[in-house]
Amino acid sequence: MNQEKGRLLQENDRLFQENDKLNQEKGQLTQNMKMLEDRLNGTISKLEKRIQELQTKGTDRPNTKCCPPRWQTYRSSCYQLSSTTNTWYYAYRDCQSKGAHLVTDNNALKKRFVHAFGYRHEMWVDTPTTRFHDCYCPSVDASHTSLVLHDCYEHKYWMCKKN
Repeated sequence: MNQEKGRLLQENDRLFQENDKLNQEKGQLTQNMKMLEDRLNGTISKLEKRIQELQTKGTDRPNTKCCPPRWQTYRSSCYQLSSTTNTWYYAYRDCQSKGAHLVTDNNALKKRFVHAFGYRHEMWVDTPTTRFHDCYCPSVDASHTSLVLHDCYEHKYWMCKKN
């Protein structure tokens, strides 16, 4: 009986020591968690401040616009170059289906952008004054310097513009 009592007292001491050790580990984990929470809150605050700065910058620049994926920004418009070729009619409808219109070739600065973005492709364009001449549609040559009329059913690249 005394032997059993001694063994139980030893087991009780061991359990108290183990409990103390677990409480110390819990305290250390709580302290680590608090430190990580503080760091996370600091990072969140910095990110929120940065978002605010970027949003403010965006309002400071009226010519800046966020365009949908796969569209390029130029001034206050978005441009998308087709990845395939097709007819002028298809190009015209494709731009309309995207809430855009076929790019017009009526501004020297825009011509330089279209040339840089459109590479060296001959492309369908729209013109403010002339659409069709007996089934011929406007395009720009590969250098983007000359407006040319081609059979509307030829296949060419095109560029859509979204305001």
